[in-house]
Parts: sequence; structure tokens; C-alpha cells
Amino acid sequence: MVMDFYGNFYDTHIDAFYHLYELVPVGGFVIFDDGHHPEPKRAIVDFRRQQSIPSSEWQLLDVDGNAKYMRKVAPLTVDPSKRPSVAPSAARPQAPHV
Repeated sequence: MVMDFYGNFYDTHIDAFYHLYELVPVGGFVIFDDGHHPEPKRAIVDFRRQQSIPSSEWQLLDVDGNAKYMRKVAPLTVDPSKRPSVAPSAARPQAPHV
């Protein structure tokens, strides 16, 4: 199984982690199409820290300088109480007023 994250925002990634990561079986892959962007990178780091996932179980590998991927090597029961209530960066670009 493959779970493919696509998006440039923190909440897109953190929501996917908290709602879908448990569905990825051990041996499955998680792909981050925009893993080089600052917001997705922060969500990846935050989720690992919030869920106390050791680095030996979380090896993020580069694909092409933009995308990243990892293989899930251990089961994880996600603790939803550790999910941030508000994304740490509210510096999301606003749509121009017309």
C-alpha cells in the first residue's frame, strides 16, 4: 500500500497523518510530493516528535530533491490527544481581494 501526501500546507499533512497513517500497513510506503517545502517538512518532523517515533523507525529518503518517501517499518497507534489544535504557522498566503 502507498499513501501519497500532496500539498504545501502544514495542516494538510498533519491531518493526513492523524487520520490516515494507521491505515498504512507495516511495509507500506508514504510519499511526500512536496517534502522539500518548509510547511510539510515541519509537519513530518512534528508528527514524529508528537508520536514519539524513534528515528530507527522513521527513515525519510529523498527522491528527486523535491519529493521524499519513507517505508513504515513498525506498527503505530496514533495518539489523537497529541494533535496540535492550531497549526504552528498561520502564515498561510491569503487570496488577493478583488
